[in-house]
Amino acid sequence: SHSSHWSYSSHHGGDVMRGFHLQKKFDNLKERAKKVESHRITELLTSFGLGACSFLVLITMGKRLSRGFEEEAPVTTTNGGHLYTQAPVDDLHS
Repeated sequence: SHSSHWSYSSHHGGDVMRGFHLQKKFDNLKERAKKVESHRITELLTSFGLGACSFLVLITMGKRLSRGFEEEAPVTTTNGGHLYTQAPVDDLHS
């Protein structure tokens, strides 16, 4: 059956061109895969970088805000050393 296959394809003569075409398609696919992969890596690195930056900004803002609250708070407190006042009890039950 191998000889009949080869004789059939040699009669039609387009096998070499078909093989070349397939190889070209395969190469194009490999190129596209490389581009997609590098694009994906770039996206991941960008996302990671931006996430890290916003995390640092949040931490910095948190530190600044808490430092600001500490500066505003009086050094001596009048209600037994607590910075918080007790919530009205009747508001909690309504």
